Amino acid sequence: MLLQTKTDIGKFRERNEDFIAVSRHPKNEDIVFMCLADGMGGGIHGDIASETVVKALYDFFMNSDLSIYEDINILKDKTNKIIDSCDKELIDRFGNNMIGTTLCMGYRLKNKTLIVNVGDSRCYKYEDDRLIQVSEDDSEVFKLYKNGSVEKSDLKYFGINNIITKCIGLNNDICELTYYEIDNSYDMLLFFSDGVTDLLSDIEIEDIIKHSDNNLILENIIDRAVNSTDNFIIPKYLKDKYEYLVEPFYGKDNASGIIFIK
Repeated sequence: MLLQTKTDIGKFRERNEDFIAVSRHPKNEDIVFMCLADGMGGGIHGDIASETVVKALYDFFMNSDLSIYEDINILKDKTNKIIDSCDKELIDRFGNNMIGTTLCMGYRLKNKTLIVNVGDSRCYKYEDDRLIQVSEDDSEVFKLYKNGSVEKSDLKYFGINNIITKCIGLNNDICELTYYEIDNSYDMLLFFSDGVTDLLSDIEIEDIIKHSDNNLILENIIDRAVNSTDNFIIPKYLKDKYEYLVEPFYGKDNASGIIFIK
């Protein structure tokens, strides 16, 4: 079993607003905790928001009774309460619309994995030589992909692709978690902040996985998202149909990831 994390501040940010924690349960190493949060760059304390949420969930996990993981509904309820508490704490400390964070995390249990998501950080599974996105982005541009208007790999060209519709900390009304239950048949589980997935397509990530040693997969993915010198060209079909398009650049944001390999 391999469990790795990596984060890079990128080339233009003054601080890293991503926060990561991973661990096996101290009483049962088969239960694995993987958690990534991306503090919102538009907020004045995005780093505080992501750290607050991840530390609260990590503390819960490390001190939790094993019986919680025998009933997935109890686990969801406990997670909801922690997130609700963090959301309230951040709003009480900083006010509405001041501070926020995404969250993408997983509890790997005996027979299944519970994925928890809010915002546009992503969880993927790698199975049968295919990379499959598990979570869905809470953003307006992702809706364009879902309704077939835009290729997912072209979402990076939209100037509003960093605007999310749900998060923790900004406003009680938009703090809404989505849960995904998947079986443990996957070969790998991966989590990324948008500093990775805004720049690398699923096909590019899959190609890196296929051509890297296991212990170098995450390092190679993050390195490409930050340091690649390839150029982006906005597709003509987007120029003909949409306004407010941009040419992205590598290293534009904090880039972070988690990888679990069985």
